[in-house]
Amino acid sequence: MVADDRDLLRAILASIGDGVLFSARELLEHAGLDPVLARALRGVTAKGLGKRLRRLEGSPSQICDGNTGCVIRAVGRDEHGRIWVLQVVGDLQPDPCGAGEDRRE
Repeated sequence: MVADDRDLLRAILASIGDGVLFSARELLEHAGLDPVLARALRGVTAKGLGKRLRRLEGSPSQICDGNTGCVIRAVGRDEHGRIWVLQVVGDLQPDPCGAGEDRRE
């Protein structure tokens, strides 16, 4: 993950919070109310943002000090595209035994 991706995820988390559902289009609209988010999304289209979120999807991302991070996931679709959620996770250390892995198909 590049620094720009971490900055984007930090800006999303600071702007809309943990566990809030959003689409790329809604996030771009919300950036009109939040200067930090607007800077992180400068020059980005909804389609470009969606592609970027898909690239980051499912991979735990360290966005804070220590092992605190977040995971972005697509949870559905609407007429404008995917619906996303950004969730804070407390421990990004890999589990050496593989316990807790989600094995659903």
